[in-house]
Amino acid sequence: MTAGRVVTTRRADEDIDEAVARYLDEAGPPVAIAFIDDLQHAMSQLAAYPALGSARFELVTEIPDIRAFPLRGHPYLVIYTDDPDTVRVHRVLHTRRDIAAALAARPSARGRGAPTAPVD
Repeated sequence: MTAGRVVTTRRADEDIDEAVARYLDEAGPPVAIAFIDDLQHAMSQLAAYPALGSARFELVTEIPDIRAFPLRGHPYLVIYTDDPDTVRVHRVLHTRRDIAAALAARPSARGRGAPTAPVD
């Protein structure tokens, strides 16, 4: 099987930046780098095998085709859809968060917050 393309949305990029900043502040550069390595590994796996993730959040969020895939060494989930042309990563969320609520939250007046459905 040929590996597909993986793209991240603006919200996913913000999630990743926040996680890296938190790891840098609380655990240091080696842990932040390990997080990035684990994230890249997960995205490579999803590019090759997009059906690997769990569809459990599709039921609770009513977002069609949303899937979640765990990072192997960090408590984060890659939230994505397998679109016809690419695997689209919508969020990268810590497992202690209420994932369903984070995915279902409406953006605030300042433009922060998750969309009601995955968008860029």
